[in-house]
Amino acid sequence: MRNAFTMIELIITMVILSIVSYIASGLIAKTYIGYNQTNAVHKANLKVENAISFIVNRLEYAIDGTVVKRKSATDASISSIDEAPDDYEVLEWVGYDKDGFEANDKIAGSYNERDQSAWSGFCDIK
Repeated sequence: MRNAFTMIELIITMVILSIVSYIASGLIAKTYIGYNQTNAVHKANLKVENAISFIVNRLEYAIDGTVVKRKSATDASISSIDEAPDDYEVLEWVGYDKDGFEANDKIAGSYNERDQSAWSGFCDIK
């Protein structure tokens, strides 16, 4: 009658467990690396999407024909957005105030047009 495992049985068990743990740790490491890469790409996509959305929202109120590109903020040379070289990095445009033109009041949940606009045509230039 045996009361314990033999040394050979213990060694074989430890070898089998070490092989299984080596394979499992490799799979877990690959999964973790893949998760980190996917997470980094997702965050980069969100930043790009937010930047593009910001630019589109700003350019939505640009007056046609006023969008130009500059090489840098301090450079005086400008070019049309269609004809500008790739090294021009700064966008400039003239926008309009759509909300001021609409000039609506919110009263009791409904929009009522004002008799006068929310902006004036006066400009003090000194």
